[in-house]
Amino acid sequence: MFRKIMIFALAAVMLFTAGCAKKDDPQTTTASGTQTTAPASEGFDLSGCRIVNSISQPSALRQAAINLQTYISKNSGIKPEIVADSTGTDDSAVEIIIGETSRAQSAEAMNLLASAGYTGGAVIAKIGNKLVINGSSNETTLIAVKRFMNNGILNCGDGKVSCDVGSGIVFDLSGEIISAPGSRFFRIETKTVVYQPTKENPDVTLTYPRVVVLEHNGENNGQILVTGESLNEDAYIIHRSTDGGKTFEILSRIKADRSGMVANWQPFIYELPCAVGGLPEGTLLFSGCVRDRSTSSRTEIVVWKSTDLGASWQTLSTVATAGGIDKGVWEPFLYAENGKLYCFYSDDADPVCSQTIVLKVSEDGINWGDQIQVTACADANLRPGMASVTKMGNGEYFITYEMVGMDGNIVHYKKTKDLTDWGNVKENGTVLSAGGVSIGSAPYCAWTPAGGENGTLIVTAHNMAGGSSSTGTEWLISYDYGRSFKSIRNPLPYTLGDKHRYAYSPGLFVAGDGSVYYVNDINCEEKRFKDKASITLAHIIIE
Repeated sequence: MFRKIMIFALAAVMLFTAGCAKKDDPQTTTASGTQTTAPASEGFDLSGCRIVNSISQPSALRQAAINLQTYISKNSGIKPEIVADSTGTDDSAVEIIIGETSRAQSAEAMNLLASAGYTGGAVIAKIGNKLVINGSSNETTLIAVKRFMNNGILNCGDGKVSCDVGSGIVFDLSGEIISAPGSRFFRIETKTVVYQPTKENPDVTLTYPRVVVLEHNGENNGQILVTGESLNEDAYIIHRSTDGGKTFEILSRIKADRSGMVANWQPFIYELPCAVGGLPEGTLLFSGCVRDRSTSSRTEIVVWKSTDLGASWQTLSTVATAGGIDKGVWEPFLYAENGKLYCFYSDDADPVCSQTIVLKVSEDGINWGDQIQVTACADANLRPGMASVTKMGNGEYFITYEMVGMDGNIVHYKKTKDLTDWGNVKENGTVLSAGGVSIGSAPYCAWTPAGGENGTLIVTAHNMAGGSSSTGTEWLISYDYGRSFKSIRNPLPYTLGDKHRYAYSPGLFVAGDGSVYYVNDINCEEKRFKDKASITLAHIIIE
């Protein structure tokens, strides 16, 4: 799942994680990769150091030098001077050199990266009295500076500053890097086509992808399961990867269990993080919209379970049933905590509103309580739908949904501290926007603790509001629990077209290490299938 980080060591290996050394643990794997160090017998004392950069560097690197100076000053009381590389060279001077400079040590440090064979990465190396932080690009250099300050490599306190990098630390940071506001970086660790048209199956139409990474199944943790709508087949198809997302195979199919019904719309796959009734932690659940094959005179929200890691599935329960295509139930979303299972879905059957978002709660996954409204707009013509929910680090729950009928279609959100109480359900919620930019239909949200003190809230969708862009949608992100949003480039870009609904309801999953798995149905790269879509997975590290 992660590329290995090579370390060039002259002494015994010692791991640094969050400032602590483990003598008997030579390496560990985290969301940022494997990091090992070989310290010298004494730490490298930087108390009298100065920070060197180049005036020709971009402003972000010059700002990184200021950030490092501030960090050292705040934590040790020592404020190192920042000087340009044009300042006279003094081999005896203790210096932290950032990025490409005229100092010979900048180039020497990069030899470690070249020796490792990485096409992209960064290095932190002690060369004489110099501590060099450099990378294959400005972005990787900035990432290395952040890790130097935040990952236990640099130690400040008690009136001194020291670091222990042995003869060098090399980070493999290959993969596309997307710059984000707030000096964050979204790095695409891997990108894989999960499912696409083939010569044998050229007519497959793929939308609505979903992903889960197993984290409650012991030695099987790390397996990745991906599904989606495969509209030319009368089944949901489960794809599995056991090699960190490098390759996928078809694991199983889920079909409707009654004659005359078809199951291939609006899938959702979920691993129970806690026991629910007789369902143990780690049970796999799957939900979708099942409909009448011929007339769509009946729709149901059905839940299946798997106790063998998704190899086989059994019907568990029916959450809701409705009368037909114009009065149906759609778009399930599952969430569990504290022994309870919640199912959010869209409901056309409301006698007053065109559509509402509702939820039901179950304590065993079989029996479901009464319907609870989340959004039932005062304007009965509006159609909120396609809900997704995430719990943020401050304990609040955040829900996104599209609002059909308002400015064409525009994404809204609500927040609550109680999953069963969403305030005044007649209120539309808040329009999701960043600097005047809004997104349109089929949203999905997820919160990760990565990216800063308050983590990062991510919202993706099908299109920009009003359909003004032909190149898909940006991601909207928040570093303050949804109080404000900024936009970044979509990690899996696509174009909007008439022949396929690209990016129709993309999916997100946040792993326990804070990394993000993102699935989307995007333009197929093979020219012979240029009007079709491929379900593609991106594993994203937030630096």
